Amino acid sequence: MTISYQQQVATSSGLGVFWKLLFKWKGSIYKLVWQNLLLYLVLYYALSLIYRFGLDVSGKEKFEHISIHCREFADLIPVTFVLGFYVSIIITRYIIRINRTQVRSFAAGGGVSTRSYPGQTPVVSSYPLVFWAMMTEAA
Repeated sequence: MTISYQQQVATSSGLGVFWKLLFKWKGSIYKLVWQNLLLYLVLYYALSLIYRFGLDVSGKEKFEHISIHCREFADLIPVTFVLGFYVSIIITRYIIRINRTQVRSFAAGGGVSTRSYPGQTPVVSSYPLVFWAMMTEAA
């Protein structure tokens, strides 16, 4: 189902129109993350204001020790480890998509053929065709 936003884009004017259109868009990623982003920003600025204006020197030192302690625990799970799971999911989806394509039946049904000239050995003629057909269907 296609949703057209041409009317809203053509008749929009003023400041903030881009953001209104982003939130009106049905597939917008901003609709998914705006609550988490808002919570993160509120907590970040609250901690920043408490650190800058609400703590004395000894409180700031304690806060810094706590932040160093948290940083040490954050290094226990490396980012590459977490990204490995993400890449694993993407590769799995890619393989499933390749397996669902019709290229294998194309190749098995005569898409790959051999040609031979008198006095030469037979040559597989459609290997590049099958390869690129698989790549275009998988993308």
